[in-house]
Amino acid sequence: MIPQTLSQLKISIKDNYLQLTLISIFAGFALAPLYRHIYALLAIAGLYLIITQFKDIRQNPQVRQFTILFLCIWIPMLASLADAEFFNRSFSTTMRFLAYLLAAIAIITFARKQASQKLLLACYFILLFLSLDGLLQWVTGTNIVGHPPYRDQRVVGMFYPEPALSLFLATFSVLFFEAVRQLQAKYKFAWLSIIPLVMVIILGASRSAWMLFALSIGIYCLYFLRCQTQIQWKKIAIRGITIAVISIVAALQSDYIQQRADLASGLFSGDYEQMNTATSARLPLWKTAVAMTESHWINGVGPRAFTLSYDQHSDKDNYWHGIHIGQPHLYLLEISSETGLIGLFGYACFLVLLLRMLWKQSKSGFHRAIPWGMAAFVASFPLNSTIPLFGYFGAQMLWFPLTLFVILSDIKTPNSGAIAKDQEKE
Repeated sequence: MIPQTLSQLKISIKDNYLQLTLISIFAGFALAPLYRHIYALLAIAGLYLIITQFKDIRQNPQVRQFTILFLCIWIPMLASLADAEFFNRSFSTTMRFLAYLLAAIAIITFARKQASQKLLLACYFILLFLSLDGLLQWVTGTNIVGHPPYRDQRVVGMFYPEPALSLFLATFSVLFFEAVRQLQAKYKFAWLSIIPLVMVIILGASRSAWMLFALSIGIYCLYFLRCQTQIQWKKIAIRGITIAVISIVAALQSDYIQQRADLASGLFSGDYEQMNTATSARLPLWKTAVAMTESHWINGVGPRAFTLSYDQHSDKDNYWHGIHIGQPHLYLLEISSETGLIGLFGYACFLVLLLRMLWKQSKSGFHRAIPWGMAAFVASFPLNSTIPLFGYFGAQMLWFPLTLFVILSDIKTPNSGAIAKDQEKE
């Protein structure tokens, strides 16, 4: 009995190794540095495949497509090394980025032999689990493994001590929305699962996450309106209002959330001190990033050199002078200060190409690639102000969904059916 079970398990793993790997990476975001280790192994596999199957790799259209997008970001990083202020730091970051290309090559190659149809559903349950775990932390004071909230009662769940839970949920919420849309065909109350997601994003108290979540809702609504032929407006309105009311009323029970929301109003006051308070003292960071951009306007100070170059480009009365803050807290300024005008041009090309691919895929109706492409767009949004794009977490949040988007874009059949129906056919 036991040998037979082990044999079946071995066959199952062999038949689903890619899907298990991708699910592990997605779940591993909350268990850092797990996702880094998996990507490192994939990068090694990618290097091996290039050596042993170079001709096939070179002729693969998906590899070429991903490589073009990757080079839009990576070539400016390489160009910045010419006069990087801290060469060793920038060089190691630039070389590390090659791992994302190598890992993508491995995933793309493996995907030719193995489909990943159930990946969206798996990611839905991971996001739902993280949301429920966050609610548990809010209600009881600890999550399922005993982590307390972050300072000021911010819900962070499995990401403790980093306050990245709400950012992660906001970035990948489009996957959640699409899974709910498909599940609705069989489970009519599936939409209720959106409530814990919204609540935890609010309770995470990250205004950047709130902005990205609003962006995710906006672009998914555009996608839905473009692809859905018959829209039940009344039903959608009732559900949307219900989700919003329950989530907001629950979130307002937290005094800290109300304080964060009140401070955000200072962004539009026109007063420097109020605006600086509203942005959590980020105006000095942005001012210094602009100074770096002006002094190295062609190719920047070098990737991840912002923290080491900060004191050289800021006055002693600057709030963050001598503290070694890690990033300018704005993707647009991070790119301009660390890779200059070349970086901004490459970044613009990246966004245009990505949006063009999304538009092209949306013409065929609901398509399984679109949610991943939208997640990649949200992850690369210019006004993202929480994590560094050139850091481990920020880069992984971009390249992982982009890899899946490129892979699934090659599938000709639109994803108009429901997950439940797909399961029934299997």
